[in-house]
Amino acid sequence: MILNADSQRCPLCGNDNACGLTTSPPSQGTCWCFSRPANPDALKRLPADLRNQACLCPRCLQQLHDETIPNAP
Repeated sequence: MILNADSQRCPLCGNDNACGLTTSPPSQGTCWCFSRPANPDALKRLPADLRNQACLCPRCLQQLHDETIPNAP
């Protein structure tokens, strides 16, 4: 796991997080996550020091989401 506070990088994998808020003025940009909100239970799996620091990339968010959903019997 990459510990990273760069707002343009995913704090989990270190790749570009594609956050539109970090590449344009906040009043003009949007982030992909506005249309794909995170599962709060999935976000709780992040280490506390990585929360609210930078957007996750879509791949890491999906992975956290998938790992949070309980397996069906």
